[in-house]
Amino acid sequence: AVNTLSYLPLIYALLRWRPSTPVSTLPREALGSAIFAGLRYVSMSPNLEKVLVRGLIFGVGASSILALLPIVALDLVAGGPLTYGF
Repeated sequence: AVNTLSYLPLIYALLRWRPSTPVSTLPREALGSAIFAGLRYVSMSPNLEKVLVRGLIFGVGASSILALLPIVALDLVAGGPLTYGF
C-alpha cells in the first residue's frame, strides 16, 4: 500500500508536465520514400542487419511453435479445444 501511494506524486507530476515541442519547418516525408530510406540505412549498417536477421529467425521459430500448440494439446495432454484455450 505504501509503495502504491508513493507513485501518486510521480503520476501527478507526469500528468501536469507539458514538454515544449519544437515546430518543424521541414515538409513531411512520403511513406514510400521513408521506408526505402530505412531499408537503405539497414543495408548499410551490418550490426543492425545482424540484429534484424536474428529477430527474423527467432520470430519464424516462435511462430512455428505457436502453430504446433493445438497438436500438443491434442496428443500429449489428451485434451481438446478447452485444454488448448487454458
